[in-house]
Amino acid sequence: MSYPDLLAVAVENRICSGQLAMTTRTRVVIRAPIIIGTGSVDGIVLSDMGYWRDISAIANASNAFTIVSAAIENNGVSSAPVYSGASRTWTINPGDHDIKKDVFLPSALGLSSFAVGAGLWLRMEISVPSTSMQLLISNRLTSQVAGTQCGLFDPGATTLVNGVDGVGAFTVSGTALSNQSFFYMPMVLGYFSALTTPKVLFFSGDSIGAGSGDGAFTAGGGGFMQRAVYNGGTNPLASINTCKASASGAGANNATNDVVFKWADYATIGVDENGTNDFTSTGTAVTPAQMTTITQTASTKMAGYGILKKIRTKLGMITSSTDTWATDVNQTVTGSWGSGGNIKTFNDSLSALVPTYYDSVVNMDAWRSATDQYKWASVGSGQILSTVDGIHPLTATHALLGTELRTAIDAITFSAAVVVTSGAKPMSVTWNPTGEDSAQLDKNRTFLISGNLTLVAADSGKAYVVKGGTSIFTLPATAPGLVYTFQWQGNNGGGQIQVSPVAADGIGAAGSAVVNKDLILASATIKKGDFVTIASGVGSTGVTAWHVTVQRGIVTKEA
Repeated sequence: MSYPDLLAVAVENRICSGQLAMTTRTRVVIRAPIIIGTGSVDGIVLSDMGYWRDISAIANASNAFTIVSAAIENNGVSSAPVYSGASRTWTINPGDHDIKKDVFLPSALGLSSFAVGAGLWLRMEISVPSTSMQLLISNRLTSQVAGTQCGLFDPGATTLVNGVDGVGAFTVSGTALSNQSFFYMPMVLGYFSALTTPKVLFFSGDSIGAGSGDGAFTAGGGGFMQRAVYNGGTNPLASINTCKASASGAGANNATNDVVFKWADYATIGVDENGTNDFTSTGTAVTPAQMTTITQTASTKMAGYGILKKIRTKLGMITSSTDTWATDVNQTVTGSWGSGGNIKTFNDSLSALVPTYYDSVVNMDAWRSATDQYKWASVGSGQILSTVDGIHPLTATHALLGTELRTAIDAITFSAAVVVTSGAKPMSVTWNPTGEDSAQLDKNRTFLISGNLTLVAADSGKAYVVKGGTSIFTLPATAPGLVYTFQWQGNNGGGQIQVSPVAADGIGAAGSAVVNKDLILASATIKKGDFVTIASGVGSTGVTAWHVTVQRGIVTKEA
C-alpha cells in the first residue's frame, strides 16, 4: 500500500438521511453491494454513524442499534467476517460519528487486492433493543442492484437459513422477511494501491444532488452526482454523498459538530451544489452576497478537511408551466429566479471565486432552455422533457448533467501528487496532500497489519502499517543489517504500536537504557502518520542492540 491516507473506496457512500420504523420486529438483514471505485484497494475499513442528516440540522438516531454480525462476500464465491476490535458484534449509539472497524484485507477472500468494479457485498444482521424502534437508513435503494436485500424479521418467528456467513441471498424459514426499499449502510473506506493521489469525490448539496427526480437509479446510485462518478461503469470513482432533500448550504455549514464536512476528510475533490433551498422558491430568502459567503465557507471547510480540489455547480431554475413543461414559452419564472434576478447574479459571480475558493465552475447547461437559460429545456426547444415539477430534473437530464460534471472532474489534476517509484527506499519522510506529515512507503515492502506479529530476520526492510487497535511487534534477536518500520494510519488516539525486543536486547531510544523493554507509540499521544524506524546496531546483544533511526510523533519506553 503506497498511498498512505484512508479514503472512501466505494462508488456510493451516503450519509444517513432518515430512519426506518421497525414496527413489531427487532432484527434486520442487509445484503448491500460494494462497488470499488477509483483504483484497486489493499484494505477496506467500514465506518458507522449514529445520526442522520435532517433538513437544517443533524438528528441523532432515536435509539442504539447493534450489528450482531457482519461479513464481506466476494460475489457468491465466499465470505469472511468483519471485526471490531476482534469482536464480531458492536453497538452504534445515538450521535456516534465515524466509528471504524478493523481492516478487512483482500486475503480474507483469497484475493490479492479489491479491483475496481469488484462485485463485493456487505452482509449484516442488525438488532434493535425492542419493537417499535428505529433503524437509520440512507438514500440507497435495494432496487439499484439485483440481489440487494433489506429484510425485517422477528427472531421468534423467523430463522435465518442462509445467514451472514453464507453467500448469495439471505434465506429464512418461518415467517418471511418484510422487505424494505432503503437500508442502513456504513461508509466504506479503505487504502488504495495506487502510487498517485486518487480522485475521490465529496458531495454537498440538496435534493437535486441526492437524486430527486431520477427515476432510474444506476448501480452507482441516482442523481447527476452519482451518475458522474459511476460513469456507466466505465472508470468509476469513489465518493461520499452528503446531499439531503430540502437541505441548505447554511445548514451544511452549521451542522452539529461539523459532521457533514468531516466526511470530506476521506476525499480529495469536493463538489458544492447548495443554494436552491437557501434562496427558496422566492429567490430572495438570502441575497447573492450572502449566498456567496455561504459558498466560500463551504470551500474553506472542505479545504480544512483535506480536500485538494473543489468544483462549484451553478444553480438551476424554478418555473411553473401550463403544459407540464413541454415547451419553454409556456413556462413562467418563479420569483427572483429569472434573468436579472438574484440567482443569475449569484451564478454570474461564481467565476470570481476561481481559483481562490474553487478550481472550476460547472454551468449545468443540460437543463437550460436554448432560448432562456432560466427556463427548463423542453420538447419545444429541441430538447428532452427535463422536469415535471419545475424544480427537479428528470432521469435523462440527471444523466446529461452527470456527463457535464464528469468532464469537470476528469479535467482535475493534482500538482502535489505523491509518487513513489519502484525500488524506492523503504522509508522516506515526505509531504502528504491531506496535510499530515507521514511516511511514504515502498508498496512492494509494505504490509497492512491488524493484531500482533512476530518478525524474523527475513522481514528486514519491511514497513508495517496499523490502522486500528493495539499491535505488538516482536523483534528477532539483533543481527547486523536489520531494519523495520512501523507506522500508524488510524484515527488520532485510536490505537497503539508496541515494538518488543527479545529479553536480551534493548532499544536505544526514549526511556531507560535497559534490555527487554518495549518501544511504544502510545494511544494517548499517537496521531495519524506517526512512525518509527529501528535498525540493529553492530549485531551485539545488550541495551544498544537496536537504535531508532527516524521517527515522527511521541515515542516512549515501557516502564
